[in-house]
Formats: sequence, C-alpha cells, structure tokens
Amino acid sequence: MKTNMIIIETVGNLFLNYRSDLEYIRSFQNCKLHRGDHLKHFRDTVLPRFLVEYRIVRGLKKGKQKAFLKTVMAHVKTAHASDVDCLAKKLRESGITQNNKTMISLASKILFLNNPWEILPYDRLVRIAIGYSGHTYSGYFEAVQKSRGLILKRYHALPNSIRAYLRLIEGEIAPDIPCLDRIRKARFIDKVLWTLGRKKMDLSYIDR
Repeated sequence: MKTNMIIIETVGNLFLNYRSDLEYIRSFQNCKLHRGDHLKHFRDTVLPRFLVEYRIVRGLKKGKQKAFLKTVMAHVKTAHASDVDCLAKKLRESGITQNNKTMISLASKILFLNNPWEILPYDRLVRIAIGYSGHTYSGYFEAVQKSRGLILKRYHALPNSIRAYLRLIEGEIAPDIPCLDRIRKARFIDKVLWTLGRKKMDLSYIDR
C-alpha cells in the first residue's frame, strides 16, 4: 500500500510540474542555439522565471546574472558540458556565486535544462532517499543511477493512460525536443526520489 501511495503522489507531482519543466527545457535549448545577445534572448523566454522558481537567483551575487549566463553558455559548448562539478567550480572561481561558494545544486539545476535526458537537479530530499552524504555531483549521480532500474520498473507498470497524458503534454509544449521518452523517465525517477525523501523514506519502500 505504501508503494502505491508513493507512486500516486509521484504521478501527481509529475503532472503538476511536467509542463513547466518542458517549457524551461525548450527555452534553454532555443537560447543555446541563439546567435547574438544571449542575455536579451534569455529575458524574452520563460527562463528568468526558472531562475526564481528554482532559487538560482538567490545563489548569485547581485549584478552577476549576465556573467552567470555567459559562463553557462560557454560551458555547455565544451566537451564536458554535463560536468556539474566543473561548472560549479567555474562559477565559484569567477566570483559569481554568493560568498564564493561551490554551489553544486545551482549548477545542476541550470545544466538539467541543457541535458534533461540524464541530469537530475541536485536536491536535499533526493539525497535522503538515496542515502547520499557526499559533496560532489558525480557521486550523487552515481547513487541515483543505482536506483534507476528499480524505479523504471514502477514507471513501466504505470497505466497506459498516464503515459498517454504525459505524451499529450509533450506534444503540445515541446514536440521538437529529441528523446522525450528519456526525459519523461528521468523526470519520473526524480519525482519518485523527491517524494521518498520528503517522507524520509528510502528505496526499500518501493522494493516490495
């Protein structure tokens, strides 16, 4: 019964946020391809709302949004675009983050938009669910991956109607984004772990 309730809450949370997640992903992907003034194009999208909703703005020094965007856009064009730890270090060394901190969570949230097929935002509640006590994204990602197979079993057991509704959202918001099936699964994994962490539960509660 507990497993069923976890999955029900997960699906509810996924439906609540999936539309906006895809809007943010689509805007970032378009912004990355834009030639010209990235900051101006950025402001014309829903991305400023993302910076507020995901509390990224709070982690930046005042007046550093332009430098932040420039650093991020340069990073995602490198061969290590999905290296969250590397971006967090760059932001700290550039004096962009508050108190010159290495902000793994902040870096993961913006790189999630660049690679939503793999990157999950670094989250305190997810850390509880996976039992991760380290301080790097690489370690966090490895711990999440260990839970992937078990959680995807729950995903594939969902009623077909739920996946159909998610595909309807995709078709309306972001039909041109590639590999939507992978994004959908990644968001489901993230929401399962977030729901478990919020209840101070670990993966054993769905492995029954």
